[in-house]
Amino acid sequence: MADATEHKRSPEGWLEVEGETGKPHTVYCPRQEKDTPLIQCLMCKRYRSLAIDPSGQTIYLDCNHSGPDEPATAPGA
Repeated sequence: MADATEHKRSPEGWLEVEGETGKPHTVYCPRQEKDTPLIQCLMCKRYRSLAIDPSGQTIYLDCNHSGPDEPATAPGA
């Protein structure tokens, strides 16, 4: 795992999704100050969207990490 200074962000502040094909992907959570499983980020209320850079090599997660702490409500809950 990389430390906070090694994690990449796009100029807009999006967080880079890390991981290799066939292995769990992670995102560095600036709020928790640690790598977090991507699936956990996708269920969080602070999650906004995913984007792929124009080269198709990197995926970024848009996170409002200054937003609310509560997890998102699961569909059908």
